[in-house]
Amino acid sequence: MTPIDDLPEFPHESWDVDAAWERVRSRTAPETGSFGHEMERAVRSRWRNVAYAAGAALVVTGAAVALIRRGDVPGASSLGAGPGQYSTSRAQYSTIRLPDGSEVTLAPESRLTVAPRFAEGDREISLDGEAIFTVHHDAAHPLRVRARGVLIEDIGTRFDLSAYASDTNVTVAVAEGSVSMTAARSHSPSVAARAGPAIVLERGGVGRVDRLGRVSSERPASVAGYLAWANGRLSFTDRPLEEVLRTIGRWYDLDVRVEDARLKGRRVTADFSPQAPAEMIDALAVATDAVVARDGRVITLRTR
Repeated sequence: MTPIDDLPEFPHESWDVDAAWERVRSRTAPETGSFGHEMERAVRSRWRNVAYAAGAALVVTGAAVALIRRGDVPGASSLGAGPGQYSTSRAQYSTIRLPDGSEVTLAPESRLTVAPRFAEGDREISLDGEAIFTVHHDAAHPLRVRARGVLIEDIGTRFDLSAYASDTNVTVAVAEGSVSMTAARSHSPSVAARAGPAIVLERGGVGRVDRLGRVSSERPASVAGYLAWANGRLSFTDRPLEEVLRTIGRWYDLDVRVEDARLKGRRVTADFSPQAPAEMIDALAVATDAVVARDGRVITLRTR
């Protein structure tokens, strides 16, 4: 396993704090109204302190926050939890090599179950959480992954599958090759889980299935961001703030909460290395005009 703790400090990168602030101020002014001189000086000072500490640039595009952070983290190692069972806890990620030569990298707080007869051609897997699959293609025995009522079948590919129970969607991002994705009509036990039609996602495509079994896709999409965590970065494109903070919580074993419903839905675009979570959260709080309260490993964001 690879714990995400005590990572080395990254070298400071030169960037224009004042320019970043002006972009945030100009983009958020229509939503927040005019800044009073005293308030602007206070917020600008806090912005500068947080930004220098994080070594990161934040800009707001519409309602989206962008945070840029660069650096490297150690590689992952394998973690087994019994025959055919693999899991990671919070603040851990793991790479598993399957009997057919395929590789699966599990994100934090994820569980993978491999069929008992996998090596004999029954290439079926179930996933709870998130993983990147680099698949050894075998047309006669395609790899099938089941996650929250969705069936993903490879057609020679590398893809990220995110299926946390707490998230709204099951998301597949295809980096190489293509996959077939079939969704149940609903993930809810109270609704009959009738299979819908399969869709094929090509390289550069992202597919989503919501809790009602509705399928959507986009191409081209920012696929690299979905797989960035395996290379030491957390990357998000137009994701709800609550979901971004929940991901940071998984990587650092934190309980991050958002109290205000409007704040939860703020759309965030962020790209940064999994290091110094307090800096990440403080920077996001500044950009969304939120207040951070800490109580041990519980972190709460509320509207200022």
